[in-house]
Amino acid sequence: MKGQQKTKEQLIKELKDLQKQLADLKKVKNQHKRAEEEVRTTQKMLSEAERLANAGSFQWDIAANKVTWSDGLYHIYGLKPQEFGASFEAFLNQVHPDSREIVRQTIETAYRDCKPFQMEERIVRSDGEIRVLFSKGEIITNEQGTPVRMVGSCQDVTERKKAEGARIQSLEEARTARNIQVNLLPKSNPEIDGYDIAGMSIPALNVGGDYYDFIHLDDYRLAIGLGDVSGKGLAASLVMSNLQATIRGQTFFEANANGCLEGANKLLFRSTDSRTFVSLFYGILDTQKNTLCYANAGHDIPLIFSAGRKPIPLKTRGIALGLKENVSYVKEERPIHPNDLVLIYSDGISEAMNERKEEFGDEKLQEIVQRNRGDSARELIDKIIAAANLHFGDASQNDDMTIIIIKRKP
Repeated sequence: MKGQQKTKEQLIKELKDLQKQLADLKKVKNQHKRAEEEVRTTQKMLSEAERLANAGSFQWDIAANKVTWSDGLYHIYGLKPQEFGASFEAFLNQVHPDSREIVRQTIETAYRDCKPFQMEERIVRSDGEIRVLFSKGEIITNEQGTPVRMVGSCQDVTERKKAEGARIQSLEEARTARNIQVNLLPKSNPEIDGYDIAGMSIPALNVGGDYYDFIHLDDYRLAIGLGDVSGKGLAASLVMSNLQATIRGQTFFEANANGCLEGANKLLFRSTDSRTFVSLFYGILDTQKNTLCYANAGHDIPLIFSAGRKPIPLKTRGIALGLKENVSYVKEERPIHPNDLVLIYSDGISEAMNERKEEFGDEKLQEIVQRNRGDSARELIDKIIAAANLHFGDASQNDDMTIIIIKRKP
């Protein structure tokens, strides 16, 4: 009886042990299942990351000549797994013929030297599209130092290369625009008895729209123009070139300032699109009569500074050139007295903005002129430009700055 009781207790203990083992097995099974789910989730996240980054990974079993690609790499090449031969030769067949030899040499060198590599190659997708990849990898060796595997990654950098190309082209256009502008501007200031005249234009980055010019009409008359072409870059510089040729051409046929603007407006309207317009101040300085006859097509209003008086604005103004085909402009004639100073400028001066979005302003510009009227025309321009640059602070110059100063000597 007692032996039977012990046997029963043993059976109960063994049963409990079995139940515990089954529970442990179930726990291990659940852990394994969770681990498998985590692996699948990680693989899914990795595939999504590769897709977003236009990237993929590869592995090449050198001895078996078996190439394994990630889903991301299949996506880049536009292939399905069954469409890829999964060998080194099959990979080379996907490389653009122009890149094939450099790819082969790069990989052979990495294999020989057992060193990491990186390269940029072109590939041909299954649909015929050519893409640019940046690839890097390394050689895995066995204990004897023999290469057995190559692993690495590839990223599709086609769009980045296009963006870099566009940026380089934009810089080239900006350089061309600036060269056009510089070559069109006067090489020197006019030297006229009784007057001190100077002009300067400081182009901003990627902007080439400001224009100024001095045109000798005869021994005692000087045409003076200062304008601002809408837009920026190469397009604005080409319009500026057109404007200069137009104005210079008009001076041969039209002696009046308003007539010159009317003819130039008609030519510009016919030769430019509806989005292009030009603001232009055009005046004729008569050094015999000491007068300035001018007309203004939508440009900033110039000022005459006379001793002991507030600046006098030259208010007569019409619409900008190129907006309408048939426009009439009004001319006005002003006397230029001894010690008078005429300031003509573009809005790149008055609207120069610092990092706090504060403009330089007309008031500050007038203060500088009033305070330094005794300086030469060129010295005064230098001081205005220096003050504008100081106002910019850490902000960049956002528009061309152009100034003409006319001083009648005592």
